Amino acid sequence: MPHSKTATVTDRLFDPNKPQNLLIASSDGETNYFGPEDICRKLQGNKIGERPAPWDPNQTETLYDHFGGWTGGAGLGIEGGTAFWGGYADQKEITKFVLTENYEKQKEKTNASEMSVAMTKFLKDFGKNK
Repeated sequence: MPHSKTATVTDRLFDPNKPQNLLIASSDGETNYFGPEDICRKLQGNKIGERPAPWDPNQTETLYDHFGGWTGGAGLGIEGGTAFWGGYADQKEITKFVLTENYEKQKEKTNASEMSVAMTKFLKDFGKNK
């Protein structure tokens, strides 16, 4: 699904009274995530510098210590808010990151050893897929 079509899905699924958690991996390499604002900020990372933009040397491109990309949404910067992140990075790494972050958030809420075993197996099996 191309980025320009994500609103077709997200608008219909959005419920401001429920947590959002939707990852869309597009065939053109773009990934979009709609979910907890802290995960969206972590996906982008911290600004670490700039460099000349490859598309125009008169512009600069921001560099980040994680996946980069862009973030936004009304909940960005609000604890417990819903935001979005988008970017072009390794989709397998992004998926693993989102799954792991959500697992850690869930683990904070519950102390479930069964969940830990299941998630470890899932991530191991996920890593085998190319």
